[in-house]
Amino acid sequence: MERTPSGSNSDLLDTFIAFFRQLESSALEKKEDELVVASVAFNDLAEYDSEVAEKYLKHPERLRDWAEEALRSEHEESHVSVQMQDTRRIKLASLRTKHIGELFTVIGTVATASPVRSKPTELAFQCQRCGTMTYIPQTRSGSNEPAECQGCERSGPFVVNRNQSEYEDYQRLTLEQRHKGVGTDDEAETLEVELIGDLAGRATPGETVAVTGAVQLADETLSTTIPDKYLDAHSLTEADPNAHIEITDDDIEKILEIADRDDIYEAITGSIAPSVHGNEHIKLPLALQLASGVRKRLPDESTIRGTIHVGIIGDPGSAKSQMVRAAARLSPRSVVVSGESSSEVGLTAGAYNTSSGWETRGGAVVKANHGLAVIENAHSLRSEEKVALSNVIADQQVDVSKASVVDTLPAQTSTTIVGRPKFGRFDQYEPIAPQVDLPPGLLSNLDLTFIVRDDPDPKSDSGVAEFILDSNKAGEMRTQAEKIPASAYDEDEIETASELVEPVIDRELLIKYFVYARQNCFPTLSEEAKEVIRDFYVDFRAKGSDEDVPIPLTAQKLEGLVRLAEASARLRLSDTVTEEDAERVTEIVESCLQNLGIDPDTGEFDAEIVETGTTKSQKDRIKALRQLIYDIGKQDDNDGFAPKEQIFQRAVTELDINEKKAQDEIESLRRKGELYEPRTGYLRLTNTDDLE
Repeated sequence: MERTPSGSNSDLLDTFIAFFRQLESSALEKKEDELVVASVAFNDLAEYDSEVAEKYLKHPERLRDWAEEALRSEHEESHVSVQMQDTRRIKLASLRTKHIGELFTVIGTVATASPVRSKPTELAFQCQRCGTMTYIPQTRSGSNEPAECQGCERSGPFVVNRNQSEYEDYQRLTLEQRHKGVGTDDEAETLEVELIGDLAGRATPGETVAVTGAVQLADETLSTTIPDKYLDAHSLTEADPNAHIEITDDDIEKILEIADRDDIYEAITGSIAPSVHGNEHIKLPLALQLASGVRKRLPDESTIRGTIHVGIIGDPGSAKSQMVRAAARLSPRSVVVSGESSSEVGLTAGAYNTSSGWETRGGAVVKANHGLAVIENAHSLRSEEKVALSNVIADQQVDVSKASVVDTLPAQTSTTIVGRPKFGRFDQYEPIAPQVDLPPGLLSNLDLTFIVRDDPDPKSDSGVAEFILDSNKAGEMRTQAEKIPASAYDEDEIETASELVEPVIDRELLIKYFVYARQNCFPTLSEEAKEVIRDFYVDFRAKGSDEDVPIPLTAQKLEGLVRLAEASARLRLSDTVTEEDAERVTEIVESCLQNLGIDPDTGEFDAEIVETGTTKSQKDRIKALRQLIYDIGKQDDNDGFAPKEQIFQRAVTELDINEKKAQDEIESLRRKGELYEPRTGYLRLTNTDDLE
C-alpha cells in the first residue's frame, strides 16, 4: 500500500528505513570490503511511495544521502551505497539546462574509459607551524585548501597528510549515442560520466550500459572540448545493445507474418539495396550476416563466435559500397569507416594521453560491438593495420597495453571488408587471390569472400542499363510531381514506376525483424543438416588427398558453414537448422571458394591460394626454377652465377614454363631477396641449403 510521508527529514529517514526492510534480499549485496550495496529499481520505490520517488528524481543527491543513512542504520555498517536504477530515460541530444540537478537514465555505448584512480574525498592538511590537522572535503574541480589553521589560526603553510586523508575509487567514461545506431564519429552524441566507489571499473569501451545519475554542470576549469554537462553516476548496469529498438506487439505480429512467407529469402534480399540491380548472390549473405550465427559457450569456458565476416573485393563501379551501406542501415548498430582515413587504433582501439590522464578509446570494431562494422577501401590499409584487423575479427576482442593502461575491450562484431583489386581491376589471366590486396591470414578469417568483376556481357549489360534508366525515370517523375504543381504524372503512375526500387519489406520493420530473430531464435543443427555439411567438407577435402594435390578446404571454414546455416534458420525464425539451410549455405561457400581459389594454370580449385596467396602450381614452378638456377650455377666456371638467357631457354624447353611466367617468378624471387643479380645478365641464389 502506498504511503505518503510528510516533508520532514525524520519522515524521509523513516520512509527509507521501512522501504529497505520490505525490499527483497536479492537487492542487497554485501561486498568484501564491508560495503553494503542496495540496488533499487525506481519503480519499486514509486510503488511504495510515489511522493518520495518524485522527490528522488528532483533532488537525487539529498535523497540519496537520506536513503544511505537509512541503510546504514539498518545494517550498522559505515560504508553503504544506494544505487537507484532505471528511472526516466533521456536521449543525449535532448539534455538541456532545465535537467541539471535531476536524475535520469541514459543508455549508450562506452566510447572511452580512464583507468580507475584514487580520488580524495577529504584531505588532511597539517599545519607546519603548530602541527594541527585540518580536514577539508574535496570537490570535482580540484584541491580545496584551508584558509587558516584551526589551531594557531594562521594561514599555514600546510602539507597534505595522505595517511590521514580519505580516498575513493574514481573513473571517467565517455558515453555515446549514435543516431539510429549507425554512422561516423561526427554523428554521435556524447556525455561524460563520473563513476565513484564500487561503480568504477565496471565498464570498458564497446560495452552498452545503462547509467542512472544526476545531470551536473561541468566546471569551467575543464577543457572547452568537454561537453558542459556530465552525469554523476548513481548506478551502472549492462544494457541490451538493441535497447533503442522498440518492438511492439503489432510489430511482432507483422514479423511472424513475414517469417511465414514462402518467399522469405527473396523478400529479404529484395529489401537490401533494391536500387542495385541483381546481385542476389551477395545480398543473401549480407542478410545472413545481419541475422548472425549463434555464439556458443563450451563446457571448458571457451567460446565459438557467432558473428559472420564477409569480404567483397570488386572492380570499380560494381555497386559493392551501395550494397554494404544498405546492409549497415539495416543493422540496429553499425559503424562505417574508410581505410583511406583510418589508422590501426581507429579500427581497433588505443590508449591516449589526455589533459585528464590516460584513457582507453575504442575504434570502429569496438564501437560496433554486437553490431556491424563496415570497412570500405580496405585496399588502402597499411599491412600492419590489416594484420591487426585480422587478429581482432578472429579473437573478437582488442588487447590494449600502453603506459599505465592495460585493458581488453570486447569486439563481438560482424565485419564487412570492401576493397578493390591490387592493381585497380582484376586480370582474368592471373589467379584471383594474389590480386586481392588482403593478407592470407585476414582472408582465411573471413567466412565468405566475394569477387565482383565488371566483365562486359551484352545480355547482362542490357538488363542493368534498363534497370538504371527505369530507376532514374521513376525518380524524375517523383521529383517533378513534388516541384511542379501541374505535373503530367499522377500519384498512381509514380507509384507504379517506383515499385522497381521499393523494398519488399519496410526498412524499419526489417531492422526489427533481424533484432527479433537474434533475440528469440537459437537454432541447433538437425541430423540431416549435419550430414550435408559433413559430406560437403569431407568430399571437398578428398580432392586434396593425393600427395601432389593441394588441400582444398580447411577446418576453419567448417565453423563458418555452421554459422551461416544457423543464420539461414534465423531468417525463417526457426530454432532448427534444416537440410535446406545446410544446402543453401554450402552452395554459397562453394561458389565463393571456386571464384577465389581457381588456379588459372590448372583450372582446379586450390585452397592454398586463399590460405597463403600462392597456388600449388606456382609453388612448384618456383621450386623448379630455383633448382634450374642452382644447376646452371654449378656448371664449370660459373661460380654459382647463372646466365639469364640460359635460364629462360631451359625453362621453356625443360620445364614447360613460358618465358613471361619465368620472368615474373624470377622478379618475385628477387623482390623477396631469394636471388640477386651480381652482374648484368647473371643471377645467383642467396640460399641453396634446400637444393641439391
